[in-house]
Amino acid sequence: MSNLRIVSNNAADRATLTADVTAGSYSVGYLQTDYKTEIYRSTGTSATITALWTTGELVRCVALPFTNFTENATLRVRGYTNAGDASPAFDTTAVDCCPYSSAAAFGWDIVTPGVANFAYGGAVYAAVWFEGGTVKKLVIDIADAGNASGYVEAGRLVAGDYYELLQNPNYGAQLGFADLSEHKRSDAGDLVTDNRTRSKTLSFSLEGMPEADRAAIMRLLRVGGLATPLYVSVFPDGSDYDLTQDYQIYGKLSQGSNVALQHFANYASALTIDE
Repeated sequence: MSNLRIVSNNAADRATLTADVTAGSYSVGYLQTDYKTEIYRSTGTSATITALWTTGELVRCVALPFTNFTENATLRVRGYTNAGDASPAFDTTAVDCCPYSSAAAFGWDIVTPGVANFAYGGAVYAAVWFEGGTVKKLVIDIADAGNASGYVEAGRLVAGDYYELLQNPNYGAQLGFADLSEHKRSDAGDLVTDNRTRSKTLSFSLEGMPEADRAAIMRLLRVGGLATPLYVSVFPDGSDYDLTQDYQIYGKLSQGSNVALQHFANYASALTIDE
């Protein structure tokens, strides 16, 4: 199993995006905003998104953090060294991108995943990891033939290189949901809840980090800070698909962090990320 992976430099934000099909005003340009309820939507259960860059970008991961995909959805990613090339430099073929065990495991048999529920924990994360390369054109084919909605939709696109930790986080990584709902007690004594939004949080500690991990975390803190979104997957290619689905997040650091020198050439830090 691979170690925790982080994408902190999203090349998709520097791309010109187009889509072969678009439903109404649900433009592909919404995949470049950080409002997960601003979505791209297709007219059917498949779509092709193309990203173009004027200079080459190293791409080894494509993720769609907020989608309505079913567990049978696939992504195919093709990268072209130059925009006009006829043959791709790499082709992942169509691969499963979010093979969680069943909708029931996440309550999605009751609450259908989709933009209406993105603010209440209803978003499915889809991702593929591959050897990749430096490209100026990326073609992403989405296919989800069994999607009961009759279309595919996504709130964000992440594409770029990733850093994989040499030393995994400590046991005890905490995954949860920040729930802004409020309880009030009525005059009759009833407990009444004002149901508000829920969002995922992920916290983990890093101890015994070698120099390469320390440098990566320092760069993340120094250059990215609180303002730059991150895509993090704790179990990027694990065989427990529900665990993989849960322990990934697209969000921002909730606060600044320190990097401690534990002893010679070993370092420690702790990160908390809010979706």
